[in-house]
Amino acid sequence: MKGEPLSHRMWAKAAAYVLLTAFAVLLVACAAGIWILWAEGFYGHPTAESLKEEQFRNACMSAADDLVAKGVLGYPHWENTGNARYLLLDHSGAELWRSEGYDAAYAGPYAWSFVFRWTEYDDGYTCAVYMRDEGTGAEALEDTDYIVRTCVDPELPVQDGFWWMARGIDLLWSLRIAIYPIAVALLTAVVGCFVFLMCGAGHRAGLPGITPGYLYRVPFDVMTAVAAGAVILCAVLISESRFEPLLAALPIVAAPVVTGWCASFAMRVKVGGWWKNTLIWRILRLVWIVLRGIGRVIRGIPLVWKTALAAVAVSFIELLWMAGFRRDGDVFFSLWFIEKAVLIAAVLYLALVMKRLQRGGEALARGDLAYHTDTRGMLWDFRRHGEDLNSIGTGMSAAVEERMKSERMKTELITNVSHDIKTPLTSIVNYVDLLTKTEDPTKAREYLEVLERQARRMKKLTEDLVEMSKAASGTVEVKTGRYSVNELLGQALGEYRDRLVSAGVEPVLTLPEGDLRILADGKLTWRILDNLFSNVCKYGQKGTRFYVGAGREEDMVRLSFRNISHDPLNTPADELMERFVRGDSARGGEGSGLGLNIAKSLAELQGGKLELFVDGDLFKAEVVLPAAD
Repeated sequence: MKGEPLSHRMWAKAAAYVLLTAFAVLLVACAAGIWILWAEGFYGHPTAESLKEEQFRNACMSAADDLVAKGVLGYPHWENTGNARYLLLDHSGAELWRSEGYDAAYAGPYAWSFVFRWTEYDDGYTCAVYMRDEGTGAEALEDTDYIVRTCVDPELPVQDGFWWMARGIDLLWSLRIAIYPIAVALLTAVVGCFVFLMCGAGHRAGLPGITPGYLYRVPFDVMTAVAAGAVILCAVLISESRFEPLLAALPIVAAPVVTGWCASFAMRVKVGGWWKNTLIWRILRLVWIVLRGIGRVIRGIPLVWKTALAAVAVSFIELLWMAGFRRDGDVFFSLWFIEKAVLIAAVLYLALVMKRLQRGGEALARGDLAYHTDTRGMLWDFRRHGEDLNSIGTGMSAAVEERMKSERMKTELITNVSHDIKTPLTSIVNYVDLLTKTEDPTKAREYLEVLERQARRMKKLTEDLVEMSKAASGTVEVKTGRYSVNELLGQALGEYRDRLVSAGVEPVLTLPEGDLRILADGKLTWRILDNLFSNVCKYGQKGTRFYVGAGREEDMVRLSFRNISHDPLNTPADELMERFVRGDSARGGEGSGLGLNIAKSLAELQGGKLELFVDGDLFKAEVVLPAAD
C-alpha cells in the first residue's frame, strides 16, 4: 500500500533478515579475530615476521615432543610431507632419524634446536619433557636426553598448517588496527537491522494493525524451548566434531533463530497479553480453575461436616504413621510430635478466632452497632461469619437511620400539612365572618374573591395530597404506549411558551435527529412535564434561558431540563423531592411542595426515575424513561 512504512513490506523484512545474519557472522568473526590478536600477542611484536617465527617455533616444538616419543618407544616415524623438517639425535649426537630435505631447509631463517629429556614418573607415566634450546646451557647431556633440530621452509610450498598459519597472521596483522572500526560498523548494522525487524514484527502490507502469523498459535514457551534446543544442539554437534572451521556455522544458525524468536516476542508484546499464550500459563490456569472448583466444593460443605472430615483425615494419617513406622520408634515419635504440634496450633487458632467472633456477637447484643469484628487472619467459614456480623451492624445502622429519617418526615409532614391547611382555612373563617357583618356591596365582592381564592387553594392542596397518596402506594393505573419525545416536548413548550415569556425566561429546545420514542403513560408523563415547566415559570430567574433536551442511552431515554433559579437554592437536591419542600424556604408561594415528589413517584411507576442536580443557582432535572424500540 502506498505510503506504508518500509518495515511493513515482506521483501524489506526478508532482506533485513538476510543482512542481519550476514552481519552477525562477520561480527562474530571480528570478535574472534580481536580475541586472537590479544591472545597471540599481535600487539607485542614489532613485525609480522617475528610473530610468525614465534608461532612456527611453538608448532615445531609440539611436533618435536611427539618425535622423541616415537624414537624412544621404537614407533615408526611419520612421513613428512609438510613445510617443516626434523632431525632427531641422541645425547651423543648420533643421528636417529632425518626428514627428507632437512639440510636445505635448516639453512633458512626458521630453524631451532631443542633438548628433550625422556622422563618416567612414579605412576609409570612416561613422556618427553622440554629442557632447553641446544647451545643455551653448559650442562652435559644425560643418557635420557635427545636433541631435535627442526626448521620450516621459508617458501612454504605446501598448503599445510604452517601455510594457513602464515596467511592468517598476515591477514590479522593487516587488520590489527582497522578491525575495531569494522566491528563497530558491523555492530551498528546488526542493531539497525534488528530494530527494523522488531518494528515491522506483526505488520503486513495492506493490513491495518497487528496481524499475527501462524507461529502465534504455538505457545511462546514451547517456541523458546525449541529455539534454545536448536542452538544448543548445533553447538554440541560442532564441538563434538572437533573440526574448528565448523565453528563458523554456529552464528549462521544462531543468528536467524534468535532473531526470529525476538521478532515473535515483539509481535506478541504488540498484540498484548503475550504470557497468556504460553503452555505454563495454560497449565497454571487449569490448576487454578481446579483449585477454585475444589475450594467451592469445600466451601459448600457445612462446617460440621468439614470438621468431621478433617478429624477423619488426621486419624487416617496417624494410622498410616503407625502402620509404616511401628518398627522405627524414633521416626514414629518424631512424626507424632510434629502432628500434635500442628494440631495444637490449629486448635489455638480456632479458639482465638471464635473469641473474636464471640466479642462481635456480644457487641451487637449490647446494641453497639459501630463495633467492627477484625477478620484479618480468618479463613473460610470464620471469615464469612465475621463479615456477616459486620454486615449486620452496618445494615442495622442503616435501618435505624432510615427509620429515624422516616419519623422525622412524618413529623414534618404533619407539621407542614397542618400549616398549609390551617392558613387558608383560617382565612376562609375570618372572611366569612367579615362577609356576614358587612353591608357594603364592594367590600362583599372583595371578600368573596378572597374566599374563592382560598377555596381553590384548599382544593389544590387536597387534590395533591390524594394524588401523592395514590402515587406513593402504587394504586395509580398505568397505561403504557409508544410516544414521540419530540411531540411531547414540543407540545409542552407550546403550552407554556406564553407563561415562560411572561416570566422572562427564554426556552431553548434541543432535540435529537430522528424519531425518538418512549414507552410510557401519556397522562402521567404530561403530569411530570407540567410540574417541571410550572416550576420554571414560578422560580426561574428573569432574563435567563430554559434549556430542554433529550437523548438515547442504551435502552433508556433521558429528558433534561436546566434553568437558573431567582432565589438561592440552599436546599440539597435530594431534599427538594421530599414532601412539602419548596424552593422558597419561607413557604410563601402558591404551591403545595408536593409536585416534585409526585413527579418522582410517577416516573418510578413507569419504570423510570427523576433525578435532580443543584449547582449554586443552577437547577437541573432529568427524567429517565424506557425507550420504545
